[in-house]
Amino acid sequence: MFGAPGSAHRTRPDRPSVQSDVGAARPFPSLRLQLRGIARKLLPNLGRDQLLDPRHGLADFGQMSHSDTSVTPTLDQLLTLETTVWQALADGNAQADRALLLPDFLGVYPSGFSDRDGHAGQMANGPTIAAFSLHDARLLPVGADHAMLSYRARYRRPDSRTQEEMYVSSLWQRGPEGWRNLFSQDTPAER
Repeated sequence: MFGAPGSAHRTRPDRPSVQSDVGAARPFPSLRLQLRGIARKLLPNLGRDQLLDPRHGLADFGQMSHSDTSVTPTLDQLLTLETTVWQALADGNAQADRALLLPDFLGVYPSGFSDRDGHAGQMANGPTIAAFSLHDARLLPVGADHAMLSYRARYRRPDSRTQEEMYVSSLWQRGPEGWRNLFSQDTPAER
């Protein structure tokens, strides 16, 4: 959710790409099939159609019960939560940021590791992001109470005219207080 420019994901020219339902090329379809098989083992209560549709879930995200292990959040639901974290960075709102991160949150960034206090603490002097947009999002169910959201972020820092770009993977965990972020890794995009 916070990073600097560097290297990006590449599609191999010798492998076909598949257009995803969120508008981005998805390389290595066989890997997707392997991940789908893993998801079936981890989420035995989901039907085939639910595993094939990453946006399956309840329309009212707030009504998702912690004990309901058959429901995966939708892509839109996790994007809403992720956007709230980004908005906290743009507003300089450390309290809102902390509220969405679990106490044992781990961030992996080009600058090193961060915990929840470090993530929220970066706003001690105000906003760290002036503008942002999230693109090419994908959802991967990782278990009954976990889901991985991966996407490409474009953002501009305060006092900068340069737009930066990175790829982000965020692991969200469902608990008694709802879905909260457990892990995030930023991979700077090549220019």
